[in-house]
Amino acid sequence: MEKKNNLQYAEAEVAPPGPVASPLKRHVVRYWWMYLTIMAQLNIDRAYLQFTDIRFIVPTPSSITLTQTVLLYTKTRFTPTLKPFVASIYAVHNGSYSKVPMTTARFPEVHAIHPVSMTHLTNTFLNFSSDAEREEVARFATQVLTQDRVTTALVGRGSLQLGALPLMTVNYNKTTTFQGLNGLKGFGVSNVKLDVKAEPGQPNLSGMASFPNPSVLTFDMGNVTFTLSTAAAGVVGQSYIENMTIRPGVNIFPIHSVIDSTKIMQSLDPGSDTVQIIIMGNTAVYHGQSLTYTEKSFAFNKLSLALNVSSVLANS
Repeated sequence: MEKKNNLQYAEAEVAPPGPVASPLKRHVVRYWWMYLTIMAQLNIDRAYLQFTDIRFIVPTPSSITLTQTVLLYTKTRFTPTLKPFVASIYAVHNGSYSKVPMTTARFPEVHAIHPVSMTHLTNTFLNFSSDAEREEVARFATQVLTQDRVTTALVGRGSLQLGALPLMTVNYNKTTTFQGLNGLKGFGVSNVKLDVKAEPGQPNLSGMASFPNPSVLTFDMGNVTFTLSTAAAGVVGQSYIENMTIRPGVNIFPIHSVIDSTKIMQSLDPGSDTVQIIIMGNTAVYHGQSLTYTEKSFAFNKLSLALNVSSVLANS
């Protein structure tokens, strides 16, 4: 009798062997966190800043208080938190950073929001105690006073937090350009009056001085004196303005002068009945202290005034 083998066979599909994972993929899987740090730094580098309010107030010979509103523009959809950090602030001259920073400042935490977020520095004390720092501040003050555009640089290192991911270290190296005082172009004096009865050495000329400020800057200068001169007679007098704080827009201050009337008449142009007066800042004193960095900037900025003598006499 023939025996039959009662065998059962089960068919199954066997998946083909997968490709060997590429070295690049294995590297990314293993070191993904490194690429997040690189991306974070790239987004920091692509961001840019805009100043909408800058106030240099309460100056001393070796410090000033900064209040500032800053807009941070980002190109990424991520919304990281930039942790507080300390950065050096450099002046930029013809595209080059100053040899030493003017000062350092502590910047607050910012939660970056696409496309723009806002942060504030409020009453931030900036100290510049060394001679090198004060020299850079004087150069910066000159730029602010005389130039249409001014650039500063912020250099530092901080950390960035994105969600529940670990803190990532990022470097800051950002330049920002803003409008300067542009030489106080548009300066003028109105309602000028001559006091012929003034005692010698006492103010004998007064008026209202107008200083346009096209920028977002506020600048405390203190009590400022100006030297008045003409091409024909040299120094002809001195003017002073008390509590001179330049703010955005048109600034108007009472101005008082002690002039040498004889030298003024020697400088008179008989054809136009005017005297061309050259005005240069001389001293800046805030609460009894001389602000040498502001005074140095005055040497690089000349103002001029065409004084109509007939109009002054008619108004006096």
